[in-house]
Order: sequence, then C-alpha cells, then structure tokens
Amino acid sequence: MAQTKNNIPQIRFKGFYDEWEDIILADVCDFSKGKGYSKSDLTEKGVPIVLYGRLYTKYQTEILDVDTFVNVKENAVLSQGNEIVIPASGETAEDISRASVIKKKGIILGGDLNVLKLNNNFNSTFLALSISNGNVQKELSKKAQGKSVVHIHNSDIRELCVSFPIDSQEQNLIVSFFRTLDTLITTRQKKLESLKNLKKACLVKMFPQNGSKVPEIRFKGFSGEWEEKKLGEISKIVKGEQLNVKDMTENGTYYVLNGGITPSGYTNSFNTDKNTISISEGGNSCGYVNFNNCKFWSGGHNYTIKHIADFIQNEYLYHYLKNIEPFIMSKRVGSGLPNIQKTALQNIKVIYSSLSEQTAIANYFQNFDKLISTQEQEIEKLQNLKKACLDKMFV
Repeated sequence: MAQTKNNIPQIRFKGFYDEWEDIILADVCDFSKGKGYSKSDLTEKGVPIVLYGRLYTKYQTEILDVDTFVNVKENAVLSQGNEIVIPASGETAEDISRASVIKKKGIILGGDLNVLKLNNNFNSTFLALSISNGNVQKELSKKAQGKSVVHIHNSDIRELCVSFPIDSQEQNLIVSFFRTLDTLITTRQKKLESLKNLKKACLVKMFPQNGSKVPEIRFKGFSGEWEEKKLGEISKIVKGEQLNVKDMTENGTYYVLNGGITPSGYTNSFNTDKNTISISEGGNSCGYVNFNNCKFWSGGHNYTIKHIADFIQNEYLYHYLKNIEPFIMSKRVGSGLPNIQKTALQNIKVIYSSLSEQTAIANYFQNFDKLISTQEQEIEKLQNLKKACLDKMFV
C-alpha cells in the first residue's frame, strides 16, 4: 500500500496508518563494548565468539550460531541475547555501517564491537535492519573517521535518529518478512553450494586421475582405456587482440572478454565464434577457463581455443580443462602481474575417450551448469527483492 506522508514508508502492511516516530538511540539503548579478543585467539573448539570482521565478511542480520571459537578469559563479555553489535573499525565506512543482532545467550563479543542493548520493548532486529539500510546507514557512514582504517564509536551511534513504528506488531511483521526472505536466500545458497560441491566431486571421479587411463566412475556401456594428446596437438591456441577504440559502442551486441571472466565493454565487432573456450592469459584471473556461448571479442589478455580436432568434442574439452584448472593456474610465471605462456598451454595433456562417451560426459555437466545457473538466478532475484523492500519499507 503506497504512502506519501513524510514519516511513513512507501510500502507497509495492511491495517497500519500512523506515522512512525523519530527516536534518538541514546534515549532507548544502553551502550557498551566487546572486549579483548582477536583472530589470533581463535581455536578449533571452545566458547563461540563473534569478532567484528564477521559483520562485513559474513554479514547476517540475526546471528543465531557461529563457527568461530576461543578459550574463555576472565574479562570476556558474554551475550545475554538480543544485543545489537556494530563494528568499531574496518577498511571502509560502508563495511562498518551495519548492525547485527546476537540472538543467543553465551556468545562472546570480541574487541572492536560496539554493543547496544534496547531498554524498552522495541524489536532489536528491526533496529538492526534500520541501522544497516537507508538514511540511517548513510548518516552512520558519515560519522566514520580515519583513512586506511576507519572507526565508529558509541558516541557516534548514540546521536543517530531512527524512525520506529510505534505499534510493536508492525515492527514484528516487518522483521518476520525479512527473516523469511533471508531464510529463502540461505536455503538457495546452501542448495547452490551443494550443487557446486557435487559437480566438483563428479569432475574428479569422471575423468582419469594421477596417470590412470580410466576414470573411477563411468557411464554404462563404455569401456577401454582413454587416449592422451597435448592441447597444442588437438587445437590451435590464439592470443586475443587489443580492441580499437573506434569499435566501442554503448549499444553494441557482443561482449569484450578481457581475462575470460566478465565483460569489460561492448562492441559491434567480434573475433571469435559462439561456443568458444577461452583461458585468461594474465592478471589475477590468470589461468581461468571459460566457455562462451556467444560471439565475442577476445581481448589482449585472453587465449581462445580454436580449430579443435574432429575427434574431440568441444564442450567435453571445456569441462576437462575446467577440471584441471588448478594445474593450469600452476603454470603462471611472473611476480607482479602473472601470466601464462602459450607454450605452457600447448604442452598440457588432454585425456579423452570416444566421441560418444565425450558427448555423454559433456551433456551431464551441461545439465549441472544449468541447475547451478538457475539457482544463481533465483538467489539474485531474491536479493534484488530484498533490496527493493528495504528501500521502500523503512523511512
């Protein structure tokens, strides 16, 4: 339901009409700090702990369980449940302008954490959402001080003005809505991780390993040893070309792949065909193997695999090279900006079986990739929905 008043969100649940109330956090929170622990104190087992870095490397609105532990010290600060924690330091203002709620009792709150405890009946998770998004986050970011490391103090947080719906039921409905979204996103992320791990395991078991001529797992009806040739014997490896600036256009159709990972621009020209394997030649992505299902311009820091022998199936070769990607990356040379020489790629050994078996393997992993892509798209949709709702459901 759209709203237009100054202190009412654009979207809210049916049945709520009152304006939200502005509250200074100093009036509703008690403030303290975490104590005495850093990454060097972590152990494999012990008492669970939240360190400030978790809030921007593994951010969650509500922290229910943690996988980091320490041995308890005398001066340790233990959660009582529903504390709101905000990092006191970090690399950027955006990194540390976010809040999480420690839902459980007995979790140690490490050093460099600002700790807030509501002293009224407001919902702690609602406050964490408010601090981490929209105007409140922008105001908190402005208060961060420092250059290489930025800091936020409790004195900065105390001054923040947050808009609350006075009706606790509205707070709870908003929290429940975003909790459901987070659960859906987490479920999808876990499914995605499971698919990636299963694919990784299958890649190992469905290709011969450690000098063997047969794989551990094989489709029914296929037998016999696999053959071996060098990549340079079964294909032509071509280094990409620098793109002419005059060919660049915002409305172009084809990607410019520079490094073989992500588009770096657009052009109406191309120097490769569809369904081409590329390998990054230099930089941080050096050795990364990519399969491109559209025509594209292969940039100067990119190799493409062309003129593949007729006894090698194209998609099979991609999945084989993807399987040995760590080995390809081990061929890097140079220190500041690593690169891979063409001769190193040409000498990489490729093991293969009959075309029919190659096709079966390629189709199997293509289906895996479709499942993974579908999960990634669903996660992106949910994350975009959450972002849009955060923008419109808070003042």
